[in-house]
Amino acid sequence: MSLPYLVQTGCLSLVAGLVLVAASRDLRSLTIPNWVPATIMGVFLAWAPVAALEGRATVMGLASMVGVAVCVFGIGAIAFARGMVGGGDVKLLASVSLFAGPALLGELLLVTALAGGVLGVVQLAAAATGRVILQGETGGDSAGRRLGAPVAYGPAISIGALWIVFLRMASG
Repeated sequence: MSLPYLVQTGCLSLVAGLVLVAASRDLRSLTIPNWVPATIMGVFLAWAPVAALEGRATVMGLASMVGVAVCVFGIGAIAFARGMVGGGDVKLLASVSLFAGPALLGELLLVTALAGGVLGVVQLAAAATGRVILQGETGGDSAGRRLGAPVAYGPAISIGALWIVFLRMASG
């Protein structure tokens, strides 16, 4: 095994661990700490030059990966401003988009959406039976409040991110 391979594998493994931390924290408190997406961006800064040196990415390819992340952040910021998503979710998705780039963004968003749909159905089913599945939920115990409770989307983004990590590791 070469040093560049070990660096890339280590970086991707670190991203996997970071998104699991984000998922866990989001499930417990409906917040994703800012240091998680910031660290993922830092890991990208270590991963990208090695990918370029190994011929796995060109400078233009890396620039397009950054461009995709900026676009994802911009669209997410608009959704956040309209109260559609949480700020931590936006930052996490944008930071993970660095590793997806234009080639894998569709898969990231598809897997994230499917996982989010499953999480939403689980939360609805739990609310209908009177169970509270998120510790971050507040307010009384009425069924209406449980059904209107926010969904922790960090775990869905994390599942999408783990898929991207898997694809990046599988490609060599």
